[in-house]
Amino acid sequence: MFVKPSFYDEFRCKADKCTDSCCIGWEIDIDELSLEKYKNVSGEFGERLRRSIETQEDCSFFRLSENERCPFLCENGLCDIYINLGEDALCDICSEHPRFYNETDDITEAGLGLCCEKVCEMLFDDNYELEFVSDDKMQTSEIHNDILGIIECSDTDIIEKMNKIISVAGGLHKIEFNDEFRKNTVKSFLETEPINEEWTAFVSAMSDNVDNMDIDGINLYDKDYSKLLAYILYRNLPEMCYDINTLAYFCCISVSFVILCDCYILGSKGELLKSDRLENIRRWSKQTEYSTENKDIIISQF
Repeated sequence: MFVKPSFYDEFRCKADKCTDSCCIGWEIDIDELSLEKYKNVSGEFGERLRRSIETQEDCSFFRLSENERCPFLCENGLCDIYINLGEDALCDICSEHPRFYNETDDITEAGLGLCCEKVCEMLFDDNYELEFVSDDKMQTSEIHNDILGIIECSDTDIIEKMNKIISVAGGLHKIEFNDEFRKNTVKSFLETEPINEEWTAFVSAMSDNVDNMDIDGINLYDKDYSKLLAYILYRNLPEMCYDINTLAYFCCISVSFVILCDCYILGSKGELLKSDRLENIRRWSKQTEYSTENKDIIISQF
């Protein structure tokens, strides 16, 4: 069975319209099939391709520029490989990103990573209700929508929903947004290996202002938080079969961190726009979901 969020097939890369290109700051590995294609590209562009590839042991990748840009990322935000050779010439990581796949037994759970600006815009569209569907005549996937059943109740806030998730998972420690919890949460994310200087600057500023974060100004009934919790749970569901308690905490701490990011933005700017929240979610995802080491650092704190 193939399971996916209902907006999965609608995803289209924003390309040059994206304000945070995935072609900057990421290592771009090249799969073997694409590597063979690149070896056979003729002419000046083929020579440029091969000059830009570095191989270490069994891994080949594009050599990034000094500012960590892919060598084929044009100044206008478009891809030179796509322009010169077509979409089929993209290596797997470029053609698949930001998609992810989790496989357990005969079930493949697919999704789109929240590091992507377009994915955040789609998932947190106010007119859109999150649902998971299967390829069995596109019927709702009951197994995965059980996740939503826990958090759909509109008369409970996100903190109560997270504590219910933790309780169902067998956890004993409730989430309370007191001084100690705020400081520990921000501290754990500050100790992760930074993906860029922007992350360090942002979380350091949060840490300096953690005593001034006022959660009373945040709407904890906002359905965006429920969507975020459901989606993070969905992405981590296969691993929860092995360590449900720890991973439930990770999902809830991640949502808590986004809430604290929102508190910080509200306190520093005097307002919290929808775009601010989407940026906080994207920033969290880019730093956390794509690094096992960073995920382990956060989990170890709790």
